[in-house]
Formats: sequence, C-alpha cells, structure tokens
Amino acid sequence: MNQHIITHIIKYTMNKQVIILVLLVAISFFYNCSNNLVKNNNDKIYHFCLAEMNKYYNIDTTGWTFDSNYLKNYNHVLLNATNYFIKKSEDSLWFHVFEIDIYNKDTSYVPWELYKRYESSGLQHIISYGKELDTLYHYKATLFGDMHKIFIRGKYYYKYINHELSNNQRKYFLNHYDSLIRVKGNKLPELPDVID
Repeated sequence: MNQHIITHIIKYTMNKQVIILVLLVAISFFYNCSNNLVKNNNDKIYHFCLAEMNKYYNIDTTGWTFDSNYLKNYNHVLLNATNYFIKKSEDSLWFHVFEIDIYNKDTSYVPWELYKRYESSGLQHIISYGKELDTLYHYKATLFGDMHKIFIRGKYYYKYINHELSNNQRKYFLNHYDSLIRVKGNKLPELPDVID
C-alpha cells in the first residue's frame, strides 16, 4: 500500500515538474519574442524619424542616435512624447527635439528644434535651424559665468520663442515675422509694445 502511494506521489511530482518546466520555457519564449518585437518597433521608429528629419531639414542623418533616456524601449514611448536625437562630431554637438505619435494609424513626426553647438575662441556658439537648415537664430556666449548672449542673427525670434516679449510685442513680431526673422545683429531696438 505504501509503495502504491509513493508511486502516485512520484508521478504527481514529476508531472508537476514537467508542467513547471514547460511553463518556464513558454515564459522565456514569449519574453524573447516580446523583446524582439520591441527592438523591431524601436528600429522602425528610429528609421522613420531619421527619414522624416532628412525630409524636413535636408540634413545628413548618419551618426544620429536616440537619447537613451527617452527611447530606450518602445513600451516607454508616450503618446505625443518629446524625443531627442543627438549627434556628436569632433567639433560640435547636434541636438534635435521632436515629437512622435505612434498610436495613430500612421505614425506622425513633428520637428520642434534642431540645434548645433560648437566652441570657438573660448566662446560657445548655439545655432537653431528651421526647415531646410534655415538659421532661425545664432548667438555666442561665454562658456562659464553669466553666459551673456551676443546675437549674430535672430534675436527677435529667440526672444519670441523664449517668451521674453510682452503680449503686444509678440503680436507685433508675428505680424512682421517675415522681415523680423531675418534681422541680424545684437544691438537692436526693442519691438513696439503696441499692436499695429
């Protein structure tokens, strides 16, 4: 009788071990498939965004990487999340901010900013680019301390996007955008604080 009970216990235990083993193998298989799906989706998003960046800015897209803190994992990409591309070269750092929406039927890409930073003669230069690499603003500043900006181009645009203009000045800027966006120099008059 005891041998009969022991035989059932062994069969039951072996069946349980087999079931657990099968479950572990299945979990491992689905985990690996899931990771491969995430990697494939990240690769698709990466190449899609590079292609869109190339269309918008007409810029070489080799050497750009997603900032690892923002698009490490497809599951962490949020609806309308802000993402970053970074490109480092010997003398400059490029930084591209954009938004993607991967939950719509078609993935959408919205470029926000494209910056280039480089150092020259003890100063840092920051250039912001628009469509087709059109310069929106360019300033130089000290590397340390108060970082006082000396504008070469686009001071009004810079003040507009950084909310350094009053509401009336902002409206004035928008009304005269085409001419004010091209103004060069640093010692510029304040924009009128009236709506025309």
